[in-house]
Amino acid sequence: MGLAQTLLTIAAISLLSMITLTLNSSYLTTNQVMIESEFSVEAVSLAESYLERAIGKNFDENGISSHLTDTKDLTKKHKLGTESG
Repeated sequence: MGLAQTLLTIAAISLLSMITLTLNSSYLTTNQVMIESEFSVEAVSLAESYLERAIGKNFDENGISSHLTDTKDLTKKHKLGTESG
């Protein structure tokens, strides 16, 4: 094997190594982005479920028996506070 063939073999192995490292790096970056996106979607879904559950709850005692349509129907300021018992 001559000097030219040795240099050509070294260049080919170097090129193959660079291509392999580039592909691995690209694969890892893509995998990282996919995982982050999956967690983001899961977090948004969880937040939406908490919001839907909170929207469905009554926050005022006057709203339990009837549907409130006006802010005048809410509990008056002087009646707010801790309850006895």
